[in-house]
Amino acid sequence: MSKRGGLGRGLSALIPGAPESEMQGGALDVRATEINEQMKLAAANAIAGTVGKNELSEEYIIPSVFNRNVVRAIARDVAEAARHSGVARRAKRHPAVFL
Repeated sequence: MSKRGGLGRGLSALIPGAPESEMQGGALDVRATEINEQMKLAAANAIAGTVGKNELSEEYIIPSVFNRNVVRAIARDVAEAARHSGVARRAKRHPAVFL
C-alpha cells in the first residue's frame, strides 16, 4: 500500500469526487507526511456524521452526493486526525480553505 492509502478510491465510489479530493485536501492543508489509518477512519466518520439521525434509515445510510457539508467535514476531520496522529507538519489549518 502506498502512503496515500486506499480509502480515497473506495469512498469516491460512494460519493463521487468528494472523498478522494477532500481527504487529500485535508492532508495537504496540514502538510501531512502520509495518509494513515487514523485519517482514513476520520474520513469515513465524517461521511457517516453528515447523515442526521432523523434522516437515517435502511434506505439512507450514505449522504447525498449533493450534500456540500460532506466535503468540508472530510477535509476538516482528516486534517485534525493528521495533527493528532503526528503526521502533520503544519499545526493549524488555513481558515480560508474550508469556506
